[in-house]
Amino acid sequence: MNRLYFHNQQHYGDCLISLDYLIGLSQSNNIECEFYCNPSYHSQLQELISENVNVFLSNSINQNSIDLWGAKLLHKVQEKYKDEYPLYCDNQPQYQDIFKLCFEMWKCLSKDLGLICPFNDKSQIMFDEHPISTVVNEKYDWLLVNSYCLSGQVRYSQQEQDNIFLEIIGKLKEKNKTFITTHKLRDYPSTQDKNLSLVQIAQLSKNCQVIMGVPTSPFWISINKWSFENCDKFINLTHDSCTYDLDNKFITVSCLDDVLTCI
Repeated sequence: MNRLYFHNQQHYGDCLISLDYLIGLSQSNNIECEFYCNPSYHSQLQELISENVNVFLSNSINQNSIDLWGAKLLHKVQEKYKDEYPLYCDNQPQYQDIFKLCFEMWKCLSKDLGLICPFNDKSQIMFDEHPISTVVNEKYDWLLVNSYCLSGQVRYSQQEQDNIFLEIIGKLKEKNKTFITTHKLRDYPSTQDKNLSLVQIAQLSKNCQVIMGVPTSPFWISINKWSFENCDKFINLTHDSCTYDLDNKFITVSCLDDVLTCI
């Protein structure tokens, strides 16, 4: 079986997206994919790789390795669309559509490799954790993704972000809404209390009515096929130019007041 080599030296969210592509690429083309990323990520990323998938995590970069960092790969998409790039959201035309960008990025790379792209439309960019054996049965009205961003998606300091989420929690309590955070705040329930992995947070997301947070890795993986079917809405708090856009389920906000109006 042919083996190809890939790497992504960026943060968790970048590596999650890359790994999801490689799993699909391996299955669609009957090839082996070896993937290097920060070894400290391996234990959680391994949970996404089922036994029948020929994708392997590596501790070193092969000399023939292909860089999967989106900032590099999107140059191909820019060349393809020229004046029509960047690709904007249908429902939020002031923002770039992450689903469209990733879909076109993987199409371009697959074509360059002479392989079948594992995705047929942008909706398939969402994660699909259904084959994963991990099950989390707890239910909450709101999942609050308040982990700290590492790529400048928001301009808040960590303390400012904590204060914002404390105000959100206060409003949720007034409305008698149940909630859980991904970063521990005071004595409020958190996925850190239970030491939930990213895959387990993805499982938990399927049992929440609203997923709200900053666009970091727990938010990324909470946007999956099964949560999309079960949740009422996703609220992305960001200062970035990119967001998520599909079937009117996504709301993008840039300040606390806009979040509070959604509660």
